[in-house]
Amino acid sequence: MNSKITLFFVAFLTLVSSAFSQKKEYSCANVKLKNKKLKSNTLTVAQIAQTERYDVHFYSLDLNMTNTSTDLSGTVEIHGTAREDLDSVWFELFQTYTISDLSLNGSAVNYNRNLSAIKVPVNILANESFVISVTYNGTPPDAATNPLGGSGMTNAFSPSWGNQVTYSLSEPFSAFEWFPCKQSLTDKADSVYVNVTVPSTCKAGSNGLLVQELDLGNGTTKFMWKHLFPIDYYLISVAVAEYIDYTVYANPVGAANPIPIQNFIYNNPATLTNFQTDIDETVNFLEYFSEIYGLYPFETEKYGHCMAPLSGGMEHQTMTTQGFFEKTITAHELAHQWFGDKVTCGSWADIWVNEGFAAYSEYLMLEHMYPGQEVQDMSTRHNNVMSVAGGSIWVLDSLNANTIFDSRLSYNKGAAFLHTLRYLLNDDTQFFQSLRNYQANHAFDTGLGVDVEQEMETISGLDLAPAFEQWYFGEGYPTYSAKWNVVGSDLIVNITDRRAHV
Repeated sequence: MNSKITLFFVAFLTLVSSAFSQKKEYSCANVKLKNKKLKSNTLTVAQIAQTERYDVHFYSLDLNMTNTSTDLSGTVEIHGTAREDLDSVWFELFQTYTISDLSLNGSAVNYNRNLSAIKVPVNILANESFVISVTYNGTPPDAATNPLGGSGMTNAFSPSWGNQVTYSLSEPFSAFEWFPCKQSLTDKADSVYVNVTVPSTCKAGSNGLLVQELDLGNGTTKFMWKHLFPIDYYLISVAVAEYIDYTVYANPVGAANPIPIQNFIYNNPATLTNFQTDIDETVNFLEYFSEIYGLYPFETEKYGHCMAPLSGGMEHQTMTTQGFFEKTITAHELAHQWFGDKVTCGSWADIWVNEGFAAYSEYLMLEHMYPGQEVQDMSTRHNNVMSVAGGSIWVLDSLNANTIFDSRLSYNKGAAFLHTLRYLLNDDTQFFQSLRNYQANHAFDTGLGVDVEQEMETISGLDLAPAFEQWYFGEGYPTYSAKWNVVGSDLIVNITDRRAHV
């Protein structure tokens, strides 16, 4: 039998058999959907257009919080620059908060408030910088009662470990539920400071480096975090609980210094004992992803985790909020630091460049560190994708969290499509170089699915438009039936395409 025919026939049987694997659920998707049943962005199209008249450069958050309640108070500064002459500056803050002071460049100003939309009358010339400071207090919306589908801030008790935690989760539209902000994917702040004053029994985790832990002498401690990299609004985070700090170090090739992996783990002796081996494995994941995607993007600061009572994780920049530690979840959230954080989707319709890549990173981690386990991983993805005929990776309704975080499409089909692109390039050197080029050319900015296509076409010389048209923007999957017969030394195969949905 011709060897090429034999290999093709085996590959075909493998493809068919993969349809019978079991469904794989995605903890990342489940977490993001749990409290996000409806659109949360309350601004009208006209109001959103007003927010795009200026650029955000810096957020400074100075908050008072506890681990027993979502009640919070504090002052947030929004530093911006006018893109054109401005007669007003618009931003969002949930309507239930009491604003005790609002100033522009240090002087108190009047403002107009319509539900969560806040309009500050100004007289600012194009390219002129400004600072809006908002002092406020109140309680974020509760997921059970908020008709908008919150909540951006949650207080919950861990039934497994007996710890109570207050933590943020702003993706996709809920940052305004806990701090005043501009919710625009394409306008990353250049940096953020997050100061959180908490009871002295607690720690507060956030983005970047912990530059000071200040005992205020009144039973409270202020945790002062500085993150000096561009960051999208929904990746700013805070988590407050009775934590211990368990830090390990990674040494990826090319790093000037060891990179700390700082873990805020529940202050319960059994918790670290249970998860320590899994946490330590983050070192191997960071070193491997640095090899295939480029050096860890935030190497001068840290990576880390804050535990919270989640069923999975959320990839907050430099410090993932994670419910527990297991290799595929930890690898998925870490991979987001490249795909989702360093380069963020420029539109929720293109969430694939976040979630599809993080999901495929699970496969790559298994392929590299647990050879053989990646076969079942991809098989379960195929089975999940084919459980329903319709649906595209590209998100048609990008204001609906259920469609954005569809585990079957954004995650599983997204990962399977990347695997297909890897096959089409048929050269791992080119495939991984294209991903590094995508990271380099869109560093600390945003990207779209067509940007990935362009990088792969540039390095390979292939025309991938038909593949993207079918598998990224298109719906369905091919279904084949095959008949075969052996006549002498010849194998005769008749394959019929029985398309499930087009």
